[in-house]
Amino acid sequence: MISNNTIIPSIRKYKYFEKALSCQSEYVLLSEANIGNLQSLIGKCHQSGKKVLVHLELLGGFKPDQAGINLLKNYYKVDGVISSNLSALRYAKKEDC
Repeated sequence: MISNNTIIPSIRKYKYFEKALSCQSEYVLLSEANIGNLQSLIGKCHQSGKKVLVHLELLGGFKPDQAGINLLKNYYKVDGVISSNLSALRYAKKEDC
């Protein structure tokens, strides 16, 4: 669970990726990732001890349905999601994502 006073760095451009990994936050938000680079980005984050959140509406090449959420959790190993799509959030909660 994320505490109320947590600042989570959002990575919108790859040039800020290393800086986000070196900050104190336990989490990073991948705001401009796509399914082509997601696995390598998550791997680097996890190697740095960071938990990874993705914004479903900003994730390129992704459909936020039950199969998509399952793929994010079980294949890509995403630690959590952010979304304004209520049904996608229900799927994510069911997947413990």
